[in-house]
Amino acid sequence: FVIFLNAITTGLDIDLGRPDRYPGNEDLFFYMQSFFTLLFVLEACVRVHHLRWKYFLDRWCLLDFLIIEVSLLDASIQILRGESSGHGPLAFAFRIIRLVRPIRSIRMVTAFKELWLLVHGFLTSIHRLVFVVTCILLAGYFLGVFATYIVGRDYDLDMSWPKTFTHFGSVTRSMLTFFQFAT
Repeated sequence: FVIFLNAITTGLDIDLGRPDRYPGNEDLFFYMQSFFTLLFVLEACVRVHHLRWKYFLDRWCLLDFLIIEVSLLDASIQILRGESSGHGPLAFAFRIIRLVRPIRSIRMVTAFKELWLLVHGFLTSIHRLVFVVTCILLAGYFLGVFATYIVGRDYDLDMSWPKTFTHFGSVTRSMLTFFQFAT
């Protein structure tokens, strides 16, 4: 339940924690993230005390430990800099790493057998999905090259239709045009 609440507050922090749009929220989200970090530190201490060295052999526990360490490092840097909202490249890097935190909520999926079977099926078929995406991207690339060569370099068409360069001026623009057309 705590993992689920933390995932929700992380999403709210991303949406509402921008000081340029919603001033004043950054302190609230800093304190909320600090509260959740403290809860996770306490949970990790209890688990280490109970499991001893077996704690560091479990992958989920190692993921939790890594996320807790990054959260503690991020919070300590923010406190040392005297700010509650992380600005700058280092704070941004820690925020990106902390986005892994909602992955902890996947552990809750194992409690629901049908949902776990669905997630397990998705994870086992992911290499096939990568193959399909690769084939689609290759087909889009070949269509993009072809369209750029045929349409994007036709100067007569460029004079009659001014958006030729916008849609077919480069291979990436042609690919984007085809993907937009396909979807």
